[in-house]
Amino acid sequence: MAQLQLLGMDEERGVIKRIENGDRAVSDLEIQLFSQFFHVTYEYLIDGTEQD
Repeated sequence: MAQLQLLGMDEERGVIKRIENGDRAVSDLEIQLFSQFFHVTYEYLIDGTEQD
Protein backbone atom coordinates (compact mmCIF):
# COMPACT_ATOMS: atom_id res chain seq x y z
CA MET A 1 0.00 0.00 0.00
CA ALA A 2 2.87 2.37 0.72
CA GLN A 3 4.14 2.01 -2.85
CA LEU A 4 0.71 2.93 -4.21
CA GLN A 5 0.65 5.97 -1.94
CA LEU A 6 3.98 7.06 -3.40
CA LEU A 7 2.34 6.95 -6.85
CA GLY A 8 -0.44 9.21 -5.60
CA MET A 9 -3.11 6.82 -4.32
CA ASP A 10 -4.23 8.14 -0.97
CA GLU A 11 -6.80 5.61 0.17
CA GLU A 12 -7.65 3.95 3.41
CA ARG A 13 -6.37 0.44 4.01
CA GLY A 14 -9.66 -1.38 3.36
CA VAL A 15 -10.13 0.02 -0.14
CA ILE A 16 -8.04 -2.66 -1.85
CA LYS A 17 -9.92 -5.39 -0.01
CA ARG A 18 -13.30 -3.95 -1.05
CA ILE A 19 -12.14 -3.69 -4.67
CA GLU A 20 -10.91 -7.30 -4.62
CA ASN A 21 -14.21 -8.49 -3.11
CA GLY A 22 -16.22 -6.63 -5.73
CA ASP A 23 -17.80 -4.37 -3.11
CA ARG A 24 -16.39 -1.19 -4.67
CA ALA A 25 -15.78 -0.02 -8.22
CA VAL A 26 -12.34 1.08 -9.37
CA SER A 27 -11.98 4.69 -10.51
CA ASP A 28 -10.15 5.79 -13.64
CA LEU A 29 -7.38 7.28 -11.53
CA GLU A 30 -6.97 4.03 -9.61
CA ILE A 31 -6.73 2.05 -12.86
CA GLN A 32 -3.99 4.43 -13.99
CA LEU A 33 -2.09 4.00 -10.72
CA PHE A 34 -2.49 0.21 -10.75
CA SER A 35 -1.18 0.03 -14.32
CA GLN A 36 1.91 2.01 -13.26
CA PHE A 37 2.37 -0.11 -10.14
CA PHE A 38 2.06 -3.46 -11.95
CA HIS A 39 3.80 -2.22 -15.16
CA VAL A 40 0.93 -3.29 -17.41
CA THR A 41 -1.40 -1.44 -19.79
CA TYR A 42 -4.89 -0.19 -18.99
CA GLU A 43 -6.24 -2.73 -21.46
CA TYR A 44 -4.63 -5.56 -19.57
CA LEU A 45 -6.22 -4.46 -16.30
CA ILE A 46 -9.64 -4.01 -17.86
CA ASP A 47 -9.97 -7.01 -20.16
CA GLY A 48 -6.78 -9.05 -19.81
CA THR A 49 -5.40 -8.27 -23.27
CA GLU A 50 -2.38 -6.32 -24.44
CA GLN A 51 -2.70 -3.84 -27.28
CA ASP A 52 -0.25 -4.35 -30.17
